[in-house]
Amino acid sequence: MQWETLPPAIDATALQRTVLFSDVVRSTELIDRHGDLAWLDMVDRHTRAVSAAATAHGGTISNFMGDGFMLMFERPSDAVACALRLQRDSASNRLLGLRIGIDHGDVYTFRGEWSVGLTIHIASRLTDLSRDGGITVSDRCAQAVRDAVPVRSVETRLVAIRGVTEPCVVHLVDPSAFALPVDDQPAARPVANSAP
Repeated sequence: MQWETLPPAIDATALQRTVLFSDVVRSTELIDRHGDLAWLDMVDRHTRAVSAAATAHGGTISNFMGDGFMLMFERPSDAVACALRLQRDSASNRLLGLRIGIDHGDVYTFRGEWSVGLTIHIASRLTDLSRDGGITVSDRCAQAVRDAVPVRSVETRLVAIRGVTEPCVVHLVDPSAFALPVDDQPAARPVANSAP
């Protein structure tokens, strides 16, 4: 197929989306300890859990590689609720630990897929900042959900993100601090940041 016959690569209009990245912590160590076949079983069960959580909270799996997933949501509150569910489910499976990063902003379509935008890159970088079992949320995502999801950060940082000119305020969230079941509709509660 000639390049000139392909559809335009990027839609003219950006859409507001919330991007969630998840990654299994120390996956190489798990493969080495348990073997390839056991790892495949773990990844299969993890994939089904991620798919179920995304569907339950109105999200879609936009991309995946190995044990890492990129999920897309129309509402930031759904993304945060999904992240809390994923970490809760991960905590019940002692073999797998997850770290999650979430950002909210403009996303463009590229050949029919959600795959272009700085929001995606920032969400990916935030995953690297997360602790084992933790969630790192950008400030613009935290502000967008302050009246919908009971997110309380245990630490707020101003961080330099590789490739991004301006430093970003991020919130490190500890899912174990939440007693409210994430499957229930949360009561409105503001984001409370820890003191610097």
